[in-house]
Amino acid sequence: MKDTIVEIQMSDIVLDDTIYPRENIDHKRVLVFVENLRDGFEFDPIQIQLCPNPDRSKKKAGYRILDGAHRWSAYKKTGQTVIPAIVKTLNEIDPLLYAAKLAIGPKQLTEAETRHTARRAFKNNSQLRSSEIGKAIGRRCWSLDMDDRPDTRPEIEPYHWDLESKWDDLPIINSKDKPDLIICDPPYFDKKAREYAEQSISGLSRKNYLKFLERFFLFLKKISKKKTRLAFINSDWRDFQNCPANKENPHQAILIVDYHEILKKTGWQLTHIIQAPMSSERFNAGVVAAMQKKKILGVVSRYVMILK
Repeated sequence: MKDTIVEIQMSDIVLDDTIYPRENIDHKRVLVFVENLRDGFEFDPIQIQLCPNPDRSKKKAGYRILDGAHRWSAYKKTGQTVIPAIVKTLNEIDPLLYAAKLAIGPKQLTEAETRHTARRAFKNNSQLRSSEIGKAIGRRCWSLDMDDRPDTRPEIEPYHWDLESKWDDLPIINSKDKPDLIICDPPYFDKKAREYAEQSISGLSRKNYLKFLERFFLFLKKISKKKTRLAFINSDWRDFQNCPANKENPHQAILIVDYHEILKKTGWQLTHIIQAPMSSERFNAGVVAAMQKKKILGVVSRYVMILK
């Protein structure tokens, strides 16, 4: 059914901060719109809904803006008394998330605005799931993690690749487009197994850990397009904790070259390796002295492998 465009009195419309997804009005953009109006340019109608708590002193219920705050501001500055609008009935749809979904251009929501909107939506309705929030806020970046943290990181969707289930042919996100860039930062093998959940691949044997990554890289290739780039973040893993370098067991190590072999086997071509130094604070003078005494070689950087 096609939306009906009606003329609404400017004085009957308000900008409700509780459902406005941006941090503030872009006044430069408003001035551009003002010039456009004076030049005879016609804008698309704004979208509004009836205010849930209208001013009883007025004969008619007021409206609040869902989409078009900058256009509405420009109309006010040019002294116009009416504005073309579409009155929406959202029913069970959260108005803040609806407004955020429409804030897609020409200026997208910033990362901070996206996070803030997600947190506000969850605070207003704790029954919302992270996936519902993620689908609604109109972002172009999808973040997946094993842990669901709707109170602190609602923009990150929970997802778990069950080792026993069939997920190779299942979509993991509700996006029609294939990704341009995939950033993969997997749980480290063994070293931090206790810090991850029980189902984490970190606790697998070396053989099964690498077997999972091989399956996962094939899956990423399947959901990618020809121009997709993969940024794989990891580092050499060696059994170096309290172990002199010349006594390490190389058969227990997983080096960057091992990851590269699996990536190459699954159809990914390496184009760049970027070394990312870690903070020097993780090695204080006492730690360095102890490592020197035991002839232990530490890891002081991560690697970002770029592949296509």
